[in-house]
Amino acid sequence: MKRPLGFLAASVSLISVVFLLLVFARQQSLARVEEAKAERIAQQLSEVKAGVDSVGLSYPELLPLLAAEPECVENLTDITFWCDVDQEHAAHVASLENVEKMYFYCTDPSPVLPHAQGLPIKEITFELVQLSPAEVQSLGQIESLERVAFQGQRISPHYLAILKELPDRIQLDLTESSIESE
Repeated sequence: MKRPLGFLAASVSLISVVFLLLVFARQQSLARVEEAKAERIAQQLSEVKAGVDSVGLSYPELLPLLAAEPECVENLTDITFWCDVDQEHAAHVASLENVEKMYFYCTDPSPVLPHAQGLPIKEITFELVQLSPAEVQSLGQIESLERVAFQGQRISPHYLAILKELPDRIQLDLTESSIESE
């Protein structure tokens, strides 16, 4: 009888040690990811401060940092959104007063667009992003907007009619989207 109990105790101990090692490894991995994220944010912030005029936003936490640095506000004219941005972070877009171009790739632009209304934006591109009719109409309220592009999308005749209601000053570029027939 002693052997099975000893074997069971050794097995439980071994499983416990393996479990603890896995938990430790996961914590180390998460710490490395957070460290890499912090390094990337610091690098992008430094680049824009030094004069780079565009940024690919992979982390929404970068927005308040850019908005807080006068050099970044002055230099930044082009933002590509590679990630979704919540309302709290999106509010900082309004402070980036020299942004002329925005590009949204597979992200929800709805938190950002209201904060872009007062910016000198000339061009917005949406790739693999479908806007609601209200969001399309809000684009017309961006006074400086000259061009809107939709890429990688299937445009229905109904949606095309909504897009064509944009003010005449806004060039609509659908060359990289497919327009469905009626």
